[in-house]
Amino acid sequence: MFGVVAAGSVLEDPLEQASILQSTRSIDLQKSIGQDVATATTTSTTPMDAASLSKLDLVELTKGEEEQFLAEHNYYRCMHGAPALKWHPGMAASAATWGKSCCGSGLKHSKSYSETPSSGENLAAGSATIRGAVEQWYEEVSDCKHFPGCEKGEEGKVVGHFTAMVWKSTKLLGCARNAKGWKGYPLYICRYAEDAPNMGGRYEANVFKASVSSKDCGRDPAPGPATGPATGPAPSPALGPAPGPAPGPEVNKAKVSCGNHEAATCGGCPHEHGSAWCNGECHWTQTQTCEPQPDM
Repeated sequence: MFGVVAAGSVLEDPLEQASILQSTRSIDLQKSIGQDVATATTTSTTPMDAASLSKLDLVELTKGEEEQFLAEHNYYRCMHGAPALKWHPGMAASAATWGKSCCGSGLKHSKSYSETPSSGENLAAGSATIRGAVEQWYEEVSDCKHFPGCEKGEEGKVVGHFTAMVWKSTKLLGCARNAKGWKGYPLYICRYAEDAPNMGGRYEANVFKASVSSKDCGRDPAPGPATGPATGPAPSPALGPAPGPAPGPEVNKAKVSCGNHEAATCGGCPHEHGSAWCNGECHWTQTQTCEPQPDM
């Protein structure tokens, strides 16, 4: 299994928080992609016709896939003492619309916190299964510095995908999948709302250490491989819920949207992460700087 993920993480300073949000984790992508592509090309002996190929681009989920997204999330939420989520068709439709064209050449988060309902967002790419994508988000639990809260990861590692999944006060879930949405590989998008997760100052009241056994949450404690062979670059930088400014007088209001986070100026968007963090009202220039969009 291999993947790249990025998500929201706890911090009092929204700019520092945004920097953790879009951090990237990659595991030998080129090697993994080569292995997976080779495997894929040897398992299919019948060429697909145009109609079959076009179906791979569809992002509509079956009822069973919707239930699987819910089941995977609610399994982990059960372990961490959070109530089960309910499916929100509107959020799923919005995620599907974004997933149709957002990430063909690179992962890019939507302005989900500005939507109705305001939502956190996780992205993943490359996993062969829904379970695999959700599991990769959850694996960040091992990097949490402390509980309750998990505001920060050990050595600056990303934990925002995990905290978004188990945020206790969140009630709604809506997800989508585009079979070839990220550089020709599967793209997964999940939105979390009411309340939107990863909000500064509220982590300790919403993110808890696992206290219920896997078996008591409805899963065999020793399951087989959850993800199966990945079909391509696994979870791409999932822009974990890019929390808006955390409530409280200590938060300075940001002035520009960088895409999935905010900064005082476009120059403050990248936080040493380059063009991937320069979106929204800003754009990445040929001189490797983040500047306001020409029409701004």
